[in-house]
Amino acid sequence: MNLINSFNLLSSVSPDVARTARMLAPPQSNRNLRHDMVIRGNAACNFKLSDAFLFDERNIETFTYAPGEACSFGVTTIAYVTSPVTHNIVKGANSNTFELSTCYHLAVMKTDDEDGNAWCYENAFVKTSSTQYMDGSASFVITGGEIPIYSDDIREWTNVDVNGADGLEAPGFFYIDEGYAGGEVIFGSSFKATANYTHLEGKYVDLCQAMEDLDATSAPTPSAVFEDVDDAAEMGNVVCDFNGDINAAEVHRYEAGEACPFAVTTVSYMTSPESEHITNGVNSNTYEHTAYYNLAAMRDYDGTAHCISNAYMKTSSTQYRGGSASFSGTGGEHVLTSDAIIGDWTSIKVNGGDSVNGFYYMADGIIEGDVVFKGAFDYDANFTKIEGTFINLCEAIEDATPTPAPTPSSGFDKNICPSGQR
Repeated sequence: MNLINSFNLLSSVSPDVARTARMLAPPQSNRNLRHDMVIRGNAACNFKLSDAFLFDERNIETFTYAPGEACSFGVTTIAYVTSPVTHNIVKGANSNTFELSTCYHLAVMKTDDEDGNAWCYENAFVKTSSTQYMDGSASFVITGGEIPIYSDDIREWTNVDVNGADGLEAPGFFYIDEGYAGGEVIFGSSFKATANYTHLEGKYVDLCQAMEDLDATSAPTPSAVFEDVDDAAEMGNVVCDFNGDINAAEVHRYEAGEACPFAVTTVSYMTSPESEHITNGVNSNTYEHTAYYNLAAMRDYDGTAHCISNAYMKTSSTQYRGGSASFSGTGGEHVLTSDAIIGDWTSIKVNGGDSVNGFYYMADGIIEGDVVFKGAFDYDANFTKIEGTFINLCEAIEDATPTPAPTPSSGFDKNICPSGQR
């Protein structure tokens, strides 16, 4: 997936520049040839994508490299995008970071190969982030995805630790199976930027060699225990012995790193009808929502779960006449990580300590704060109070069963699509 080539380096300037850069990308010169390769890639890799999916151009990204540009022969990559490209902006005191990520199936083919041979990767994942600093400099990190490495990309200051070696054959074309590539952004003009690599680390697949090797036609990836909402609801019932109504269940998925280091799915089986109440005051209106449920918090790749019977959540939000708003909550699950708006103004008294960083169920206590409006339908929660007894769900899931012995790797997690994002 050529997010980094298409527009992500430019996104360190602003998302608007990134969008403009993508619109300026050159059109495909031969649409019929392109679609022919899309169909051949789907067949060669046995992705089993429907004709409707293949004919919807929003689902497909193709990129062609001329001979000598990535490999000694012409190469075409086809990304079958299985989840929307998501973006996130993190604003700091001295920098802004723009992140893009998506999941896709990948077929890599020799451009002139009439036999339709392909190197295939199912449920691939790419995440790129670029950070603009106050002094005007910028940096980037690429996790997953395919990247060409040219001879002048590796300099004396580039730290290379790829596949257990301190060197990398360049020019070359690689898929970052585990690990990342990072460096500095060098701005050439308003709509042009290049990558100055400072780190190339992890397990990289040599795509040029893979295509030369007829036996290397696929790269196996682990699959999730459950693939959709109904499977998750059924799995939670079995593991936690809830016997809940899956038709009245609420399922929420968090990708790896979003709530826990691993991908997590929570399933709430409602045990009574949810209630809502609005209180109209002289200077404010308050909306209250209450729910009772059984909770299964599961690790996606093996279904290991932490189960909570008779869980409870009550939230309220108050809109004041002046336009400001506040919120409070008791019970329920909460992601309280570095992405949350928590500062020195936040009163934190959790489990006898004064800090939080993780994914929690509030067994007893309260959360309070202000609503920060960023747009008509966009807002953040600015926490002023986080107090009580909280269950760390990430730790509870890991403690549910013995941790299996690690699979030998480059030391990084495999860059595969987080379950639930496909």
